[in-house]
Amino acid sequence: MEKTETNIVVSSFDPFPGGLMDSNSCFIDRVITITGPLQNCSDAEEMISEKMRQCFEQDSGSFQVLICDFLQQVRILMIFFSLQGSGYYPSNYGGHAQMQQQPEVVQLYVPEKSVGAVIGSKGQNIKNIMRLSGARVKIVGANDKNGSGENHPFNHSGDERKAVISGTSEAQWKAQFYIFEKVKNELRLAAHDEVHLRTEIMVPKQSIGRIIGKGGQNVKEMQRVSGAIVQLPTEEQGDIDEVPVTIIGHFYATQSAQRRVRSLMNNFSRAQPAPRRTRPGAPQQII
Repeated sequence: MEKTETNIVVSSFDPFPGGLMDSNSCFIDRVITITGPLQNCSDAEEMISEKMRQCFEQDSGSFQVLICDFLQQVRILMIFFSLQGSGYYPSNYGGHAQMQQQPEVVQLYVPEKSVGAVIGSKGQNIKNIMRLSGARVKIVGANDKNGSGENHPFNHSGDERKAVISGTSEAQWKAQFYIFEKVKNELRLAAHDEVHLRTEIMVPKQSIGRIIGKGGQNVKEMQRVSGAIVQLPTEEQGDIDEVPVTIIGHFYATQSAQRRVRSLMNNFSRAQPAPRRTRPGAPQQII
């Protein structure tokens, strides 16, 4: 008012009942009344408009974060619906609905230079990934890439960090998708290019034969259908219960191979005879 020598009044109530400030409206407006000489009123209106533009730009900055989060969720849902029945989505393997709710663990290896983008400032990105996916994600320290300090048979290079993802099949599917997208954006790949990452699934050692198939038929078919590279340990692993199956490829290729491996693993588990139970105190049969 001092700069333009005008009188400016901002309404605190709706002078038009049922109109501009109707409670049913999404936008509640206030009326600004400017009185004074014509040129002074024009100057005042210009200054008010500039101030409103600055406030709008400031609000848009924070609102953009919410919009991006919302659009990302819409995109994920569209992908989920489009993949139903395609073989890339968890629900297509396993046979029984209850198995889909069993926790799964997958190890995803992230390029060292992309780890910062996945974790984010103060861990914000990794927290968002866990919140949006429902999975638990842990980035293993740089000095302990395998979580145990031991060398891995398929450790191609030392420029990777392991992300351990655990949760339901759907949760770990989402978490892997978000991490693949983060790495792709960090590497600044073109829209039609895909980032290829390495994943691992631990399977019972006794199930390796079922996964490989006769003459390696299952692995060959898995690689042909999914487009991923599937590697199994060829050396004697010693006295251990589980061995890693390594899968390398883009997101959808690795997901298809992971689903197939878990399906074969579930079939192997169901084929195992149930342990015999004896009554407490019952005499043991001597042969």
